[in-house]
Amino acid sequence: MISQLVNEPGIISIQFSARDVLQIGTDQMLLYKNIFTITSIIFAIAFTYWRLMRRYQQMQLNHIFR
Repeated sequence: MISQLVNEPGIISIQFSARDVLQIGTDQMLLYKNIFTITSIIFAIAFTYWRLMRRYQQMQLNHIFR
């Protein structure tokens, strides 16, 4: 059998998915989805706040430069 594998390496095709390898269940997928969603929302709020504060400071400096 090993000699067949050496002589014909394409004889065996292995099919698997990441879900099979990691053994992730539906409950865990929902948990990871919720964690990703919450993290994305927090990042979006923080990024928007940072941009607004930056724009506000630029507007405050704008009248000084005139």
